[in-house]
Amino acid sequence: DVAIRGDVHFTLVSFTKTVNSWNRVIYALNNQYLENQEGAAKKAARMQIKPSYYLVRLEQAYTYFASHNPTLGFDEFNRLHNEIAQMVSKNY
Repeated sequence: DVAIRGDVHFTLVSFTKTVNSWNRVIYALNNQYLENQEGAAKKAARMQIKPSYYLVRLEQAYTYFASHNPTLGFDEFNRLHNEIAQMVSKNY
């Protein structure tokens, strides 16, 4: 809703916080310890248990938000979230 009203900065910050959490989950699913967030998504994208095309999809969602197309950004965001939730359910 905030993104649709035009507060792209807030949306990107919120999305970044969510991605940081997803990275932690992906690391945990792969029995890896996440020391810091720098480069974490790129490393997570190379792990065995992860959403398909993880890094590409993250970058696409950021691009959608930054180009003022929040509907497509949230669509990708929700697909990634659901895929990660399914991975957690399957592995725990």
